[in-house]
Amino acid sequence: MLHKRLVLTCYRAALREARRIDCQVTGLAVRAPVIVESGVAQHCWSPPTEEYRLDALRELLPGMLKMPRSATFRRRELKRLIRDNYVRGCAATGEELSRLLDLAVAAVRVMKEQLQLQRCSSIGTTHGCRVECTTAFAGASTDGYTYMYRCRIENLGRDKVHLVGRHLVFRDERGATIKEVPRGSEGVVGCTPTLRPKDCFQYHSFINMPGPVGTMRGAYHITTKPQQAAIPSRTFDAVLAPCKLLKDPT
Repeated sequence: MLHKRLVLTCYRAALREARRIDCQVTGLAVRAPVIVESGVAQHCWSPPTEEYRLDALRELLPGMLKMPRSATFRRRELKRLIRDNYVRGCAATGEELSRLLDLAVAAVRVMKEQLQLQRCSSIGTTHGCRVECTTAFAGASTDGYTYMYRCRIENLGRDKVHLVGRHLVFRDERGATIKEVPRGSEGVVGCTPTLRPKDCFQYHSFINMPGPVGTMRGAYHITTKPQQAAIPSRTFDAVLAPCKLLKDPT
């Protein structure tokens, strides 16, 4: 009986967190946590966005009784998912009830973390090239405040594209430029990937800032590779929309 009361308490806490999310953002897109291993740059090929989000949800909350078809939630959809999982688990007993209690506690924690990630993310699409950036505080030292950032560059178009360079600007809370990666700087983390349609290239890097609040923005220089030889290639900037750097995103 005690376990069931605890599950009900966690269920109500999860609903409160979902209502908080609905009040503060127009929707919630599930993201994997940013790797906060300070000073380490990494890169990989990633699944397309919707598959990536569902994979992240499965990893964050394994064993959900009802898994949604999409991990991008509009208002009220998150509350519906919480209710569906609670209703399906009401008949559970013994070890299964204990497992569901652990899942309910984890769900509350994950929603808090996801709201923080949402606040420190930006998304922009330019000529079919989608750029999503998410940042996370990695620690403070005598060098200042270290932030890791993850950028996902996804090709939503019909032709191959080549990421040839970048331009990034990091500013403090007053708008002063702290660091600028000059326009035309080659590739990202030593790579100049070619993305076929539906490909997504993801990388992590870091920046040291003097204070606990800042922003980053910029662009990736993209060259198209049309399927038809008669169509000339062109180069454009895929915009990295302004993204917050926050020590405390709550």
